[in-house]
Formats: sequence, C-alpha cells, structure tokens
Amino acid sequence: MTVDSQPASTFNALVLDLGGVLIKTPPRVSSNKSIPSLKRFTSTLTWMQYECGKIEETECYELLGKQFNFNPLELSEAIALARTIIEYDEEIVSWIQALREDQPSLRIVAMSNISKPDFDALRTRWGPKFWSLFDEVFTSCAASVRKPNLGFYRHVFKSTGIDPQKTIFVDDSIQNVISAESLGMHGVLFQNTSVLARTMKNILHDPIARGKTFLQENAKHLHSSTNCGIAVLENYVQLLILEATGDEKLVILNKPNYHQGNFWNFYLETPAFAPERLPDDNDTTALGMQIIKYDDAIAHSLLDQMLGWMNEDGIMDMYHDRNRPRFDPIVSVNICTSFYLYQRGHQVQDMLNWVRNILYHRAYLKGTYYFHCPDWFLFYVNRLLVVSKAPSLMEMIGPLLKERVQERIGISGDSIALAMRLIVCNSMGVYNYQDFEALKELQRDDGGWEAGYLYSYPIVGKAIMNRGLGTALAVQALGGRISKP
Repeated sequence: MTVDSQPASTFNALVLDLGGVLIKTPPRVSSNKSIPSLKRFTSTLTWMQYECGKIEETECYELLGKQFNFNPLELSEAIALARTIIEYDEEIVSWIQALREDQPSLRIVAMSNISKPDFDALRTRWGPKFWSLFDEVFTSCAASVRKPNLGFYRHVFKSTGIDPQKTIFVDDSIQNVISAESLGMHGVLFQNTSVLARTMKNILHDPIARGKTFLQENAKHLHSSTNCGIAVLENYVQLLILEATGDEKLVILNKPNYHQGNFWNFYLETPAFAPERLPDDNDTTALGMQIIKYDDAIAHSLLDQMLGWMNEDGIMDMYHDRNRPRFDPIVSVNICTSFYLYQRGHQVQDMLNWVRNILYHRAYLKGTYYFHCPDWFLFYVNRLLVVSKAPSLMEMIGPLLKERVQERIGISGDSIALAMRLIVCNSMGVYNYQDFEALKELQRDDGGWEAGYLYSYPIVGKAIMNRGLGTALAVQALGGRISKP
C-alpha cells in the first residue's frame, strides 16, 4: 500500500438531470383531485412513448385514462397547460453560470428523461440563453432509451467522448445515480442547490489546500466554544493544532516557565462558566512535553514530580489537587506517552496495562468521563506508538489497535472523530474509503471543517466544540491517506 498525496480534482465533465434538478416542481394545473401528481404522469407518458413502441401522445392519454380511471382529455389539457407555465430554477441556473466561470474547462451536459412534446415546448419557451448553459443536451426521446437503463448513459459516453471516471453525475433519483456509479461516474444525489454547490466545491477543489487556507486566514483565532457559542480558550487544543500542523504561527499558547520546571494549565483563560480556576495538570503538561522541545533535565524533573500523583492502582491523577482525585483513560495514555518518550516507560507499567485492558475489552466504546467519543482513545493509543517509537509497544499494542480501529470504520462521526479515526488507519496501514469520503463531505464553503466535539465540562453540562482542530486533523488525515491495496 502507498500513501495518496491528494492532487487537485481530475474531473472534467458534469452531467445534470433536468426534471428533478433544474425544473421546478410542476404547479397544480387541474382542479380535478382524481388526477395524481402531474410529474408522475409526464414520467409515465415518457415511458409509454418508448416502451410501447413510440405510440402517439393521444393514444398514451387513452391508455393512462384506462389505467388510472380518469378522463384522458382532462390529463391532456393539464399537461398542455403545464408546458406553458413550467419554469426552471433560477438559483441553480445562477450556480451553473458561476461554475462555468470557476471551472471554464468543465464540460456540462444535460441528460433527461423527457418526451418529445415536452422537450420541444421547453426548448422554445426557455430560449437559447438557457440552453447555452450546456455544451450538449441528451434526451431519452431522441436516444430511444431512458434512465436508469445503462444504454442511455453509454449513448452519452459515445456521443461526447467523456470518460465516466472523470465525470460527475447529478440526479434526484437514486436509481439513476446507482446506474451512473455502476459505470464509473461519481454520483451525487440532488437535494437542493446549496447542498449541491457545497458538494461540488468539495469535489472540484483540493480539500487540503482549502483547509490550509482556512487555518492561515484564522490564525490565532482557532479557539473552542461551547455548544451555545461561549468562547473557550485552552492551551490543550492549541497544542493539538500545533502538533497536527507543525505551524506555531497558527496558535496562541500560554506557556509556563518550563525552563524552571513549571507545569502547564489546561486553559489559557478560565472559562466564564467555570466555578473556579482549574489547577495545573499532568495531562496538558505531558502533551506540551511531547510537542515543544524540552531540555532533558527539565523533562525528567517534571516526570519525577508526576510520579508523586500516582494512586494506589498505579494510575496517575490529572490535577495537582488532592481534592480532585480524577483520572481518565485518555489522559493515562497521554502521560504514558511522555514517559516512554523519555525512556522511562518501566515506571508506568501499571497504567499501561490498564490502558491495554481498556483497548482489549473495548471499554472505550462508551467514551470516557471527559471525552465522549471512542475515537479519541484510539487516536491517543496510536500517538503513544508514533511518538514513543518503542518497538516493544508496537509489538504489544499495534495488532490489537489495528483490529479495533477496523471495527470503527464506517461509523458516523463529526470532523474530529472521522479525522482521528482516519489518522489511526493511515498509521496502521488500513485502507479506509468510507471515512475518507465522509470526512471530505464535511468540509464547508470557507475551506474549514464543521466544528467537532472535543470534550465535556461535566460539572456545568457544557459540550466544547472546535473548528480549528477539526480542520487541522482533517488536513493531516486526508494528506496521509492510505491508497487501495
């Protein structure tokens, strides 16, 4: 297996449906409630003109009248009226025009199931300006075959010479999208214009370059917030962003005087909702020691002090406060990482064994007290292996971690969860198509990823979110993607 570098988009063609994408939902054109959806009848009419040997339109109305028990003349009048008033969606037309400016080399083709009378009426009513949106227009009435039949798609390929592997197909019918994808096209199931615009931007533009631009444009402002919008300024998350990007210009850190052996505090500023200032902690200090270069003597002095916070089970407390005897599996993994980084892993064997038991028994699946997402635990176990570079740890934990992360593939998650999972898969040599595609879809118009869930502040019931870390991890995950074996 190799690592994909994620080049810019190779797509050079776009195939758009007319009926459910560009054409607005037909208005009610008859007061007769016995006539169901007009769209249903125009679709059935189209089908009958091919499958019944291209019979005349009037004969179609007769057959439909018998099949659905209503007056054929009334249906004929309703469809005739619809042809004079049906409109295209101006929002999506504007989007196509903007797309042409942004992607001048992109070939745009229309492909529609439509009867000849309907198409003739629309071509006349909407005029050349509308139809100039497309390089070519293909109709089922002209091709004598309709979607989702594969022959219609192959007809378009042959007529245009477009490569299915380099073509995006947009339709509101899942049947039509499946047929397109079965022939190698990249299918998009249409929902609305705004979703389509975002999806197409994510397909056509390099997600990594867009993500990096977002981080640079928001440098020094990549702070967290609660789920109700209150700003939360932490050292901890800033350190994780720094590790993912390697760019200290992006972050703000309130560094302790670590040259004198001082410990880190989780927060840059105590949150307004916090009942009191949290004491310094072993968790943030361990993370800082791994990411920022420490003098060996200072590092060993800090590790010596950390050992004083070991409980009777050999597991280290988080906070430097005897009234807060709290520990957490993810914090334990992080602390073990620092001890192994400085070749002192033998001093945290009880804690490491506890971590391995959590991994083995899947005790992380419900999350932890602070970190509710299971992927955080796997991410930190992987960091332990990567940062420590200890062969003994890789031999003891690596195969089990690989097995556990494979069990998570395809489970829904936010930007941080999916990126963390994908990073672990990349590190373990696991091809993960599902989460790779799901993560790309979460990229927003500004190039950043949606806010991901970091941790909870249980005492006050706050969930802490962050876009900066989600974006930084997504860029790292996509950039190191393992290609298909």
